[in-house]
Formats: sequence, C-alpha cells, structure tokens
Amino acid sequence: MRFLPHIFLFLFAAFVFWPGITTTDAIDRAEPRYTQVSKQMLESGEYGNTYIRRFQRNEEPIGLHWAQIAGVKLSGANPNEVWGYRLASWLSMSLLIVVAFAFGQSILSGLAAKSRLAVEPRWQTRFDTELAHIIPRAPAKAAGLLAALILMVPWYAQANAKLANPEALFMLCMALMFWSLWEVISAFEQGRTKAPLRFVLTFWLAMAISFLFKGPVAVVIVGLFIASYGFMTASWQWLALLRLIPGATILALITGPWVIWAWIASGGEYVLTAIGCQYLWCSVGEQAKHGNPPGFYLLEKPIFWIPIIFMLFPTIGWAFKNLRNKAVLFLICWILPSWIFYELYATKYPSYMLQFYLAFAFLVTGWLIGGDWLKPQ
Repeated sequence: MRFLPHIFLFLFAAFVFWPGITTTDAIDRAEPRYTQVSKQMLESGEYGNTYIRRFQRNEEPIGLHWAQIAGVKLSGANPNEVWGYRLASWLSMSLLIVVAFAFGQSILSGLAAKSRLAVEPRWQTRFDTELAHIIPRAPAKAAGLLAALILMVPWYAQANAKLANPEALFMLCMALMFWSLWEVISAFEQGRTKAPLRFVLTFWLAMAISFLFKGPVAVVIVGLFIASYGFMTASWQWLALLRLIPGATILALITGPWVIWAWIASGGEYVLTAIGCQYLWCSVGEQAKHGNPPGFYLLEKPIFWIPIIFMLFPTIGWAFKNLRNKAVLFLICWILPSWIFYELYATKYPSYMLQFYLAFAFLVTGWLIGGDWLKPQ
C-alpha cells in the first residue's frame, strides 16, 4: 500500500491531462514537423536520421522521435493520426506529477513541520476507512500533494501535456535530476560519505536521456545550479557523492552510440547541427523570428502561469526573506541563474521556462504553508 497514493495521483493526472489529445488538431507550429519526422522514421524503419519528406531535418536530437514512435507502436494508434505521437508527452507529464509529489515530500518537509499542517489533528484522523490509505496523513505528504496539484494548474503546463513536443519529457528529466541533487546534498549535510545509489544513478540516467531530447541544455542548467549553490553555501565537497567519473561513463555509454550512429548516417551534419550549431546559434542570434530583448520572460510569465500568477508575486518576496532555509536556497539557485541565462539568450521560446515550473510550484507551496498566518500560535 506504500505506493497507492502515487498510483492514485498518476491516474488522476492522466485523467486530467487526457481531454483534447485525440480530438485537438495541431495547435503548435512545430508539432506537425515533429510528428512528420517520426511518421517517416516509422514508415522507413530508418531510426538514426531525421527527414521531412526528402529533406534532412537537423534541428533536434533523436530522443523525442523514438519516444513518439514507441507511443504509436505500443498503443496501436494509426500512424496518420496525431494522438499516438502525443502519448509520450501525456505519459511524461502524468509521471511528472507523481515525481512532484515524492520530491515535494522531501524538499518541503522542513517547512511543513513548522506549519499548521503539523499541529492540526482533525484532517489526520478524519478518514478511518480503507480510503485513508490514499489520503496523505503527514505534513510532508500534504505539502507534496499540494505542490503536485499546483503544478497541474497553469494552462501552459496542461497544453504541453497534449502536444507532441519534447517539453514534457524534458521537464520529467529535469525533475528527476534535481530531486537526485537534493537527496545527494541532504545526504552530505547529514554527514554521510555516500549518497543513496538510486539517486546517483537516477541523476546520471536522467541527464543522459535529457541529452537525447534537448542536447546539452540540462548540462548548462545543472552547471549553473552547482556554481551558484556552491558559491552561496561555500561548499563543494558534496559533488564527490555524485561519483563524477562513473556518472560521466554512464552518460557517454547512453549518448555515445546515438552520436556515432547519427554521425555516420549523416556524415556528421546531423550531430553538428542538432547539438552544436543549433544551440550555439540560438545563444547569439535569433531563430525562427523568436528573438526578444532581456526581460521578455519576466513579462510573459504572468500570461503562461494563469491562474497561479496571483500567488507568484508574494511567493518571490517570501522566498528572498527566507534564503537561509536550505530548501528555499536550493530552489532559488535552481531558478535564478538559469533564468538570467535565458534572458540573455538571443532566441526566446516560452517553452524554455517550463523546466522551472516545478521549482516555482514548490516555492508557492512553501509560501502557502510557511506564511506567518499558518504558523502555530
């Protein structure tokens, strides 16, 4: 019964995210391109290269197309219908909600223990039936559930659960990486010489898989976090618990075969464009008329976070007042350095901010349960 709440939450998220997947036409201009590439790979059986009709498309790594093809094959969907290609995003976003619940229990436990959640007995003893097994009965679980539900609310997150694009899959990878980083840092601060192996493996596996979806983006985001968190805490020893050499080996073993395969199949053009020139050029010049000045994300954030935006402004003030809290500092170091990086990045897509939605959901939850009006009197 330990995982019954997780199963229940997954089914609930899957139910919430499902409407529109089979009935909605393409609502993003990139979605038809993604699905066309996957469809041609499925029809030709050539899974190491990407084409739209006869033209090679060297704009993203291969992972999304493999995930979409798996969704079509496992579901038995008609390759000519778009919903089969959307299943990977729908499944990933539903799993992300479960990860948010589990991760939230850990990172919000300290704040939850000091809130009214810890001293209000009625909600803990109200359910005395078998249904009580799926109702959170501890402050940390309640906080994790609240964060997971908050993550489901923004319309832009819901939209990306229904789109055949790499955003939901990348969000899931980022969530797993930062959950693992949190557990590694916590283990170090508890005086352990080794972090739990499952989190070390999860970190490196998630990073390797994310590389197949978004190239080196995760490496940049994690690198900025490590630099800022290390600077703020004046502590770097915890990095040894990540087992960097074995981890880099795992990263190379997973990403290397595809890089070699794609290099041979395209004469190096696919790899150089999809991983190198694509991201380097986006950093200095606008792509597909998506260039905007610094400050763009600050202005567009309210639109894409409706209706939670009304909680974000007080949350930001609360977070900077509580920077001494380890969880708050962790989340700020996750968001702020990368946010500044993306503001300076020449090409700006709204989807670039999706990877921070989980961190914002945790901060909003922290503000809700950690505000002065919720503290025990």
